[in-house]
Amino acid sequence: AQGIRTVDLPGYPVRLARLVMRLPSPVAQRLIGPRMAAARSGRAPSARRDMERGRSEIGTLNGAVVKAGRRLNIPVPMNEALLELVENLAAHPEKRVDLSSNPGRLLSLLQDRGVQI
Repeated sequence: AQGIRTVDLPGYPVRLARLVMRLPSPVAQRLIGPRMAAARSGRAPSARRDMERGRSEIGTLNGAVVKAGRRLNIPVPMNEALLELVENLAAHPEKRVDLSSNPGRLLSLLQDRGVQI
């Protein structure tokens, strides 16, 4: 809606990944998942390291999507839910235990905020 083009990142073909994500989920996960896991090289995501320090870049990243969605009158429920959830978890580390190794709880929280999964 903003006319922003997708660009590849160093060592990762984002444009191709975007096309693959249009496939049915099981197919897309098989094609993209192993490559994403290999790119991590066993390191924790920077978002996790930031969270452990009580901070998050989500306000900048997902927050920008939320602002653009509101400005353009385009619903962005996943970004709104993630923004709220991660900012809350960064501010309240004791709440992280509830989600640790519990993807079902995370899905439930997202669905409670209107995200269709």
